Amino acid sequence: MRWESVFQSGHDPSFVLEGDQLVAANRAAGKLFGCPPEELVGLSLSDLFAPGQLAGSAAPEAIGAWAAGARVGEVHRLQLCGRRRDGCEFDAEFCLTLLVGKERQLLASVREFGVGDHPAGGTGRGLSGRTAEDHHRTLVNNFPEGALVLFDTDLRLATAESAVLASAGFPKESLEGRSLAALLPAKTFRLVEPHLRGALAGQDSVLEVPFGGRVYSVHVRPARDPAGEVVAGMAVVQDITARKKEEDNLRYLSAHDPLTSLFNRLYFEEEMARLAKGRHFPVSVVSADVDGLKSVNDRLGHAAGDEMLRQAAEVLQVSFRPGDVVARIGGDEFAVLLPGASAAAGESVLARVRRNENAYSARDDRLAVHFSLGLATAEEGESLAETLRLADSRMYRDKLEHAKKP
Repeated sequence: MRWESVFQSGHDPSFVLEGDQLVAANRAAGKLFGCPPEELVGLSLSDLFAPGQLAGSAAPEAIGAWAAGARVGEVHRLQLCGRRRDGCEFDAEFCLTLLVGKERQLLASVREFGVGDHPAGGTGRGLSGRTAEDHHRTLVNNFPEGALVLFDTDLRLATAESAVLASAGFPKESLEGRSLAALLPAKTFRLVEPHLRGALAGQDSVLEVPFGGRVYSVHVRPARDPAGEVVAGMAVVQDITARKKEEDNLRYLSAHDPLTSLFNRLYFEEEMARLAKGRHFPVSVVSADVDGLKSVNDRLGHAAGDEMLRQAAEVLQVSFRPGDVVARIGGDEFAVLLPGASAAAGESVLARVRRNENAYSARDDRLAVHFSLGLATAEEGESLAETLRLADSRMYRDKLEHAKKP
């Protein structure tokens, strides 16, 4: 669940502080203070409390000092007299905690006391039956970067809070006090150790860590005391497996033709530019055009034409080497880059295409697929763009020859 959804749907009135100013508030907070939550944004702490309340441990400076030295997951609890926007006052417990992934921001949750409802020892329950501290922990753990670990200078875990870690096979009780070197596989520890020690030296870093068939984003940063000295390190861990899969899918779609699954024109042109700067010469270029596609579209419909293009792509795919760039660059136009292939090698491949198209078209359950083909080869120092134009010219010459045949 997204953090914003948890934040807005929480039973406890909650708001986010940066310094002594509110930068976000949920619907429950708006209801408590008697105004739309948007009207709370931009107010200062002094606007929310009765006069004289922000003193001692509740003074903005004291809250800031607490936040500077607070450990992840630690809750600062204050019993104060709040003030609604209409001026009415109420007694409440305010619980503050660091908001993970948001530097210098605090999350504040509020529980209003009814008559005779002041907490004994500060452990009062809200209407939901949960402590305000429980709600804090729920919000923190549901934040998009809500998997938290705090480690000491010996790289031992001091705190570990997260459902993400538990789902990865690391329940909290099994982690705290243990050495990361003992917890992690040797290969994983070698990957993260420089970043952990960098945090202890005052450096921030972000890395991706594959583990257990999943991928995690790990943001490692120093934890400082009120004087600014680094006393520990903190790692914010997020499971990004789904995001990485989506990125891979988007990357695939950006480079491939959706109909044939061959490379698209954009990828073909990028590869041609890359090869032009490389050392893979000679480079042969094949231009291929599917014969009779318009006729199939006119007689049998575009669905049949699409199927013909898919079959043509299959013939080309099987005819070329795995390292060759086989692309659909237009409606019925295909082109292939053959790095390191001489003119003789290119001619040999064209012969294979002819054999494969004949074998493929011989079956009665398939549309006949035939190509007009052109080949040109660039030696080192020659333009691949010009080579493609020459291959196109030869392909059109081949098409004219086919048209002359009865």
